[in-house]
Amino acid sequence: MKKEQLEQSNNFSQDLLLWIKYFLQDKVEHQKVQDGYSDDKKKAKEQKLKYFDRKLWQLKIMSASTHDKLNDVTKSIKTNGIKAHGTFSVPLLKLHQYLITVKKLKSIRDIDTNIINTYIELKFTDYSEWTRKNYYTQIRSLFSFMDKYSIDDDNFIFDIGITPVGKRAKSPVKSVPSKSVKYLEPDEFVDFIASIRTYKNNHPNRAQPTLLMKIESFTGLRALELRSVKNDDVSTKTIDGEKYLQMYIKGKNDIDGYVFVFYDLIEKEYELDLVYRKEHKVKTKYFFYTRGFKEYAEKSLYDLIKRYLRHAGITKPMDSHGLRRSYATYLLAKGVSREKISKLLRHTDKESLDFYAFASEKSFKQVKNILNSL
Repeated sequence: MKKEQLEQSNNFSQDLLLWIKYFLQDKVEHQKVQDGYSDDKKKAKEQKLKYFDRKLWQLKIMSASTHDKLNDVTKSIKTNGIKAHGTFSVPLLKLHQYLITVKKLKSIRDIDTNIINTYIELKFTDYSEWTRKNYYTQIRSLFSFMDKYSIDDDNFIFDIGITPVGKRAKSPVKSVPSKSVKYLEPDEFVDFIASIRTYKNNHPNRAQPTLLMKIESFTGLRALELRSVKNDDVSTKTIDGEKYLQMYIKGKNDIDGYVFVFYDLIEKEYELDLVYRKEHKVKTKYFFYTRGFKEYAEKSLYDLIKRYLRHAGITKPMDSHGLRRSYATYLLAKGVSREKISKLLRHTDKESLDFYAFASEKSFKQVKNILNSL
């Protein structure tokens, strides 16, 4: 984006809304489109995907003349190609809605750290720590964006988070999460896996949740990766006489690859699931599906994991990422090297990327005997 004049009207509300639009159109330029969409017109046509026209949606953002119209556009973007757009639009539109009611604000230059911190402290006391932190992060991102791309005669900057005398202000949210145990110790992990098969779920296909929980435990998949697995991504593969369930995973930061599960560990549930699908003519593209035969929502997946954890008598604050850490901790306790664990978990940090490839045969063969003992 090219630099723009900081204030372009004598209207506080319109100036702030304009910068929110600049910020949101920049996000549309760079955010990844969701499954079923493509921003490549040719690819969309060839693969029968919905076309997400970035330029068109950016134009719609910039053409929205009021708060309500911009809100409608951002909602449409969330339902027509970029689900995650609300991560940015919701906090900023709520901010706009609040700031235009603050009588002492006559110019966007009047917005400072105290105004923003007071807003977070007053308006979001009942919100979760994660939500408060996300809102604050997006708000600071907006003003950092304005500092970077605005032009003004006196080189004005907002520098949200810094006091007028140049010192760092006390943050209205906790910058470091409260310490809590978010993984299972190796013995707890073994007990949890043993309890999976005894949980009586109420899914019409009883094998489905059990299969999901086993695969999650034996692979350490992230929640989004787990939810996004399609039927076409799954197959069986025999390597050196050993049979595996092979899954193609669309990973974090566009890092895709295969994960492998030893077939003996999930054979019963996998084959029962195949029979159920055939007998009941299940129509869903997802490998893991809800009672309504749809893709799991993130919250629904977390709730399922919590039910299995409670069944195992585990009361620690856990989610799918906690099981991912538990899997890594178990392997580490059994002598698997950190490098191999990093490969198996498809880490996205720079060091891991230097060695990244599809999970090597050597890596998952080494783990085979360990998992078979569970």
